[in-house]
Amino acid sequence: MERLIFPLYLLPPTNMIQVMLNQQELVIGLGEPFKKQTFRSRFEIMSPNKRHVLSIPMKKGKTNQLMSRAEISYDEDWQRKHWQALCTAYDTSPFFEFLKDDLYDIFLSRTILLKDYSLDLLKWVLEVLKYNGSIRVCEELPNSYEFDEQTIQPYDQVFMEKLGYMPNLSILDFLFNVGV
Repeated sequence: MERLIFPLYLLPPTNMIQVMLNQQELVIGLGEPFKKQTFRSRFEIMSPNKRHVLSIPMKKGKTNQLMSRAEISYDEDWQRKHWQALCTAYDTSPFFEFLKDDLYDIFLSRTILLKDYSLDLLKWVLEVLKYNGSIRVCEELPNSYEFDEQTIQPYDQVFMEKLGYMPNLSILDFLFNVGV
């Protein structure tokens, strides 16, 4: 079987994290061109009315720059807006209170490169989930791998009574609703 090399997603969906947790060595490949409007710079949460996408604005620049060189734009206060969206969505969830302080510090950090911001968040997620393997970042291309969304058992979500169950939201949804 070919070794899995994962793309670096910003707060990946739960099904991707589940596959990552089953790896003794988690290999993250940064050798691909940065792609706009993908999970590399966005993640999904359940808001009070719908599935909500939170996207990090990127600095304008060269097209086809590598994922390892994509720079975050701070021209607008997107971090505070994203944090407010998380608070609105998850303030009543069972584990938000326990996880929010550590996440807040990382979430509002002002890193230059998207890869550094995403890796800091991913390392926090893996630490919370008690991942015991190693993490290695390389300049290789990620493999194409289909992450089966049926492998995650439905769990209680904050607005589930109103909106129904929403699969494959960001791992934050799982952590805030289920814990570890």
